[in-house]
Amino acid sequence: MKAHVLFSGSKGNCTYMTDGDTSILVDAGGNLKRIRECLEALGDGMENIKGIFVTHEHTDHVKALYNIVKKYDVRIFTTVETARAVCSPCKNYDVEDCRRVASSILTVKPDKTYEIGTMSVKPFSTPHDVAGSLGFLIESTKDKKSIGYATDIGHVTEDMRRLFSGVRNIVIESNHDIEMLKSGPYPEFLKERILSERGHLSNTACAEFVRELEEKGSKSFTLAHLSEENNRPDIALKVSKDALRDRGDVVVKTASAYSMTEIEIL
Repeated sequence: MKAHVLFSGSKGNCTYMTDGDTSILVDAGGNLKRIRECLEALGDGMENIKGIFVTHEHTDHVKALYNIVKKYDVRIFTTVETARAVCSPCKNYDVEDCRRVASSILTVKPDKTYEIGTMSVKPFSTPHDVAGSLGFLIESTKDKKSIGYATDIGHVTEDMRRLFSGVRNIVIESNHDIEMLKSGPYPEFLKERILSERGHLSNTACAEFVRELEEKGSKSFTLAHLSEENNRPDIALKVSKDALRDRGDVVVKTASAYSMTEIEIL
């Protein structure tokens, strides 16, 4: 199993996973041209993607879907709530665009397992400020490697603790430094949204969860969805590494908003 965060941040999110037989994406924000260029650089192509698993309806996670379904025969997996939101016509997309997306969607339910080729995907509910938001536990049935994936989460849930326990490879949100956010230029209502239980996970909360998961067997952490305004990669990295007390056998890295980041599969 191999995986790369193609890009991650407020302007777009997309992650690629493959076991050589089956290739999938988690989210398709940004634009199709960029996704296609990343896949080609990795020796794959959009035509080989068997499924796109969408976390939630926000534009930075779904923007490329409309152009993808115009050119490629690919299934989109998400909740009914996200499907309704994504398929609603808006000023940027006409009715036909939305119909194409709708016809490509297979709706999923949290805590059920879905098989697509040699990949097994279990969605679970996440606490974000839209209905039907998801994280995923993804496993290759071919080599039994797995990845826990959770971004856009206001807090760590018991479901996440249960499902990620013992999973060696984790992609987890480390969105903001609390003091940078509080003293920054965002309006108060936006600060309150981000800091809420249904907003985004702070560096501190992420680090606490990283330490907890490491004690249960996780060995590779990719910190994702870092805020460009309220965080820095070196700060997020230091907070999580400090929480791990310099454990030399644990990999911790930050996912970039501008270039691909390999998820080290252990």
